[in-house]
Amino acid sequence: MAAETKDKAAAIISSKGSTEFGIASVAASICKSILFNHRNVKPVSHYQDEYDVCLSKPAILSRNGIEGTVELPLNNEEKAALGESAKEMRRIIEKAEGKGPDGQ
Repeated sequence: MAAETKDKAAAIISSKGSTEFGIASVAASICKSILFNHRNVKPVSHYQDEYDVCLSKPAILSRNGIEGTVELPLNNEEKAALGESAKEMRRIIEKAEGKGPDGQ
């Protein structure tokens, strides 16, 4: 899934020359879900208690915002990769805040 996601942007750029219209379309779709209370599932970045960072995961969107996260069935390798990504994200945040070992 990760490789497929990475390749999608390249395929769009190859065929259309850019991805900005795709980004605008996704933003409009998210706004529509919230404004019209569709309660549908969209991949959006939101806080994950388990990792203490925001990650993009499928979430149920409604007029109330994010009503819940839809957990994907990940194998052990995928769970480990997600955990490592979250740790790196936390490290970068702490560095930017001057809290981590690399921060001032």
